[in-house]
Amino acid sequence: MVGPGPLMDVHLSDWLGANPWTLWVAVGLICLIAELITPSRRVIGWGVVGALCGGLIAWILPTLWPLQVVAAVLVTAALIIYARDTTVVQAAPTPPRA
Repeated sequence: MVGPGPLMDVHLSDWLGANPWTLWVAVGLICLIAELITPSRRVIGWGVVGALCGGLIAWILPTLWPLQVVAAVLVTAALIIYARDTTVVQAAPTPPRA
């Protein structure tokens, strides 16, 4: 007779609630895979850094999820703005030499 299987004392949602940094690592891996698939390879990669920042805060302060989200969004936005500014400066046409 096949039974329902072994009973688990801890559910997955309980474990993720106790280890929220794993969700940030998963978000970072998803961003990394998306970055490798897309041809431009510029914007999504900064989401990896933002997710790792959120994961670091989640590891240190696991109950402050609003802080984790705000830090991840701010780091990602700052990196995108900085990278855009440096890309525009590098892509600016230089005058021809005479």
